[in-house]
Amino acid sequence: MKTQRWIAAGRIYEMTISGFDDLRASHTVTLTIIVEITPANDFSPVFRAAHYSFSVPETAGAFYRVGRVTAMDKDYLPNCVTYKITSGDTQAIQRFWIHPLSGMIELTTQPDYETVKQYNLTVEGVDCDRFQPRTAVTVVTVDILDENDEAPVCTPSLHKAVVFDNVDAGTNVNGSQLNCHDRDSQDFEMRFEMVSGG
Repeated sequence: MKTQRWIAAGRIYEMTISGFDDLRASHTVTLTIIVEITPANDFSPVFRAAHYSFSVPETAGAFYRVGRVTAMDKDYLPNCVTYKITSGDTQAIQRFWIHPLSGMIELTTQPDYETVKQYNLTVEGVDCDRFQPRTAVTVVTVDILDENDEAPVCTPSLHKAVVFDNVDAGTNVNGSQLNCHDRDSQDFEMRFEMVSGG
């Protein structure tokens, strides 16, 4: 074996063979043989974890980095894997995007805890074999963290009443009652105070 070197398609072995006869006037012939070993796609990618868990505050906006998934592949070229989200992000407005080379998952738009509290994304890793690619999948759970981002809403927003000057303190004014609701909290967690006009 004369030389041995790597090329992009695989491994090449270059051998030189010499042949000669037994006659007194010996003649020699030299032949070069090149053997190329083409790598087969023997291994499927393997994710570092079968399940990933991340959490995101609902006030996070586009380009917020949720977390990264990583898969390994023992074939040549080593660890050549691309990524894509195949299911779990089924809303009309897509919330998540994954970088096909790095595996970093990012938000594309702000989530809403009151609409969806948890996402279970299926991420697929595909190796770089052009003819018979192998795949692997992992599940990514993203929990949306509740934030106080909603203001209370009261109905009706305007009350009108006539109050006589001889009514006792604590008397209900014309049966009026504030009906307020807050998407971020229970109604009994709200408190009320008069800030002007009293």
